[in-house]
Amino acid sequence: DAFKAAVDSEFTAMGAYKSGMAVAVFTDGFLWTYAVGDASATASMTTSTPTLIRSTSKTFLSALILDLVEDGQFQLTDSLESVLSAHPDYSLLDPTTINGAVTVHELLSMRSGIRPFPAGADEENNLDLLWVVMKPSWKPVDTVGLIKDPWVEPGEYEYSDSNNFLLGMVAELHTGKDLSVLYRERFLDPLDIAAVLLPDEPVPEGTARPYTDLDYWGGSGFGDMIELSRTQYGNTADVWHEQDARLSWATAGITSTPANIAQWGYELFSENGSALSEESRSILLDSFSDEMTPLAGLLQQYGYHVAKRSFLLDDGTSLSVVGHPGGGAGYTSRVYYSSRFDMSISILANSTVRYARREGGCSEYGTVDCIAWELFKSYAE
Repeated sequence: DAFKAAVDSEFTAMGAYKSGMAVAVFTDGFLWTYAVGDASATASMTTSTPTLIRSTSKTFLSALILDLVEDGQFQLTDSLESVLSAHPDYSLLDPTTINGAVTVHELLSMRSGIRPFPAGADEENNLDLLWVVMKPSWKPVDTVGLIKDPWVEPGEYEYSDSNNFLLGMVAELHTGKDLSVLYRERFLDPLDIAAVLLPDEPVPEGTARPYTDLDYWGGSGFGDMIELSRTQYGNTADVWHEQDARLSWATAGITSTPANIAQWGYELFSENGSALSEESRSILLDSFSDEMTPLAGLLQQYGYHVAKRSFLLDDGTSLSVVGHPGGGAGYTSRVYYSSRFDMSISILANSTVRYARREGGCSEYGTVDCIAWELFKSYAE
């Protein structure tokens, strides 16, 4: 009841700029799920509605890279050139934007100096961007080719999805398998977790539609991004997801449900989980920089595609949690894991929550963080 009240209270406080939300809490032997709102104009959000998890997808990629390091495929200290030069598309990479001397470690920690590629509505008249999302065939190197800014010296933190595309290409080269197959063989099937990677795999039937402030995308008011795309360009839902996924892939392309992602967070971060070996999990959880860096509107410590922050509990103690946020283009995602409670939380929304016109509610953090905060406090009691 306390969990449900926390979700309902914050969902109501979002005002009119919201659609649906689904939440799961997972510990060993216990699962709680709840959904509220709408998945589309014709369907309610349910706990089994597939929803894009956006950059929470990065946690699968870092786990895969650490798995390959443990397999002896390459080392964290290896340069990008040494681990990717054998790729048939390596010659297509621009050496002014892609620094072949950066290491796998620097790519994983967002400190490679390789700049982000443009992927937002501000670039809608960029012919290169339009070509990448609309061309008859697509490869990850096409998206990497959108990078316009020259690389800078590695070392400084900058959140850049370019790192993920390059690491995804590395993983495929060293295994000879598609990224979606690697996820399925190494994590999804052994852990009995349901998720799909777009655009490698088809969009699940009934996937929640993306809602956001359409003013940013050439429309007006709050609404369905796919419907806007249909009126602007005549695109179907499948075409919208295909185009979106070409800019997401290894960085933000996974679709799943909260129960599956909460279980994934547990399997990945808990010492009782089995996604990684004890050695690889230690590397992951020891990868945090001491520097506090901005992520999802908050200062957090960042590691290998995992962030660490804390919540203050009612007894005055600080609760450390790890996980990764996701969001953009009509979706919001969070996964949090607490070692103190050995508990994982997943929150998925089919709206860009940061655009919500908050009407009351928790003022300490944003909507999804406030929900997690209340869930952890309720569990602590």
